Amino acid sequence: MAPIVLLIDDPGASRGAVIAAIRSRMKLPVAEIQRRLETASPVVAEELFPRGGDSASRLMALVNDLDRLGVRYEMYEVPPPQQFDRRNASRFFKVDAETLARLIQSHDEIHREQQDLAFLEAQDAEDEDDED
Repeated sequence: MAPIVLLIDDPGASRGAVIAAIRSRMKLPVAEIQRRLETASPVVAEELFPRGGDSASRLMALVNDLDRLGVRYEMYEVPPPQQFDRRNASRFFKVDAETLARLIQSHDEIHREQQDLAFLEAQDAEDEDDED
């Protein structure tokens, strides 16, 4: 899946809480978060489902934190090899919290189905070995 970028225009009075949430969820240094906020750069730019990673769940938790804080944000899907450019944001697919949750749910369901299938195939192979 294409990387997702998350932008925060102005955290307002919640700036400290926003920085703490980003630091906690995305494991970024405070100075880097402050730089990204000050330059209106994407606060997050990560692939949702890297092998062995938990980017999707961390991003969803951050979005929930931002919603709870009442902070406005935007997310976009940026297909490789494109680079996100805020001036041309309309070129990219906008993602909201509901869409992000559905993407994660679909991915998790497919992953579970693949695990179930692998388990059944392993059982079938084991049963065939027992018959020989």
